[in-house]
Amino acid sequence: MLGWKAFQLFRGLHNKGLLLSDNRIRIGKLNATITASCHAKVFEWAKNILEKYRENILKEERGNVYKFNLGQIAFYQKEYEEADNLFLEVELFTKHQSYSNNCRILRLKCLYELGTDLNFMNSECKRAKEFMRTHSHNSEVDKTSQINFINALHNLYRIKKGDKDKEKLKDIKIQIEKDFDYISDVRWLLEKTTELKQQKKS
Repeated sequence: MLGWKAFQLFRGLHNKGLLLSDNRIRIGKLNATITASCHAKVFEWAKNILEKYRENILKEERGNVYKFNLGQIAFYQKEYEEADNLFLEVELFTKHQSYSNNCRILRLKCLYELGTDLNFMNSECKRAKEFMRTHSHNSEVDKTSQINFINALHNLYRIKKGDKDKEKLKDIKIQIEKDFDYISDVRWLLEKTTELKQQKKS
């Protein structure tokens, strides 16, 4: 319901021509528009909007912003391999700090869904946390939130791959809920927790 309401809000702004200012669209506003439309599962509209406003993105950021949002659309359509490739490309070449951080988080989600090799996931989680600690210009609160997310994802993935006792699932869920205000994307983590719990019962 919230996703649909957010989509309607951005669709209204688009219909009124309010997404543009001086023939430019702010990166954050475009990202939010694409995210809302993906949550509402109106993927064709999202693709059309991305194409429509592509030339209104600042030239120096255009390529990475475009690929990042293509990756978002692919991710929400469960095309995880395509999304991972797009996020990796943006991660490697963007100079935009928030994109670099977001791509690392989203890549870990893709790898989780793809069921990648556990050793590779261990390495990628470690690399992402190290980047957040040493290279991120985010506030300490944001860094903590992102690192807590990575730790929770890593623990859930170890359970998924049989490297961690499923009995620990309850403890992980309690920790996620306890750190609710200091962890990014709690909703996704709780969804994965529920999936693992259902697998445990089957």
